[in-house]
Amino acid sequence: MATAFDVGQGAAPVIRVELSHGLSADMQTLIGSDTADSRFTVTYFCRSVAATIGALTAKAGGVEALIFTGGIGEHSPEVRAGVCAALAFLGIRLASEANNGNRQSINDAECMPVLRIKVDEESEIAALTKAALNAGNIES
Repeated sequence: MATAFDVGQGAAPVIRVELSHGLSADMQTLIGSDTADSRFTVTYFCRSVAATIGALTAKAGGVEALIFTGGIGEHSPEVRAGVCAALAFLGIRLASEANNGNRQSINDAECMPVLRIKVDEESEIAALTKAALNAGNIES
């Protein structure tokens, strides 16, 4: 596993870790590969996402629903399954058929809502940028 340290504009360095040994940065490519490095990378990613959700859940005092959206969240049943498996201690369980079918509601009937919501990120960014420009909130 190679690690590179990049110094950003802030005081703390940005750490970039290459887990897949250069195979790909694309999650679907990693999921489709049968190498030990790609499996490790996908598992590491899922556990990292789950760890962040767990930390935010603790800070918020609980969670009422889990929502997957955006590129990986919307298009990767494997990642959703990996993340939710790591969050089983919170009572989160997926319905495999619903998850693999990319349905909107993907939770097991006996747990909190777990949703897959489609968004058009580019349109959202464009609308917010236009609103900021029109309101004069952008400094040049």
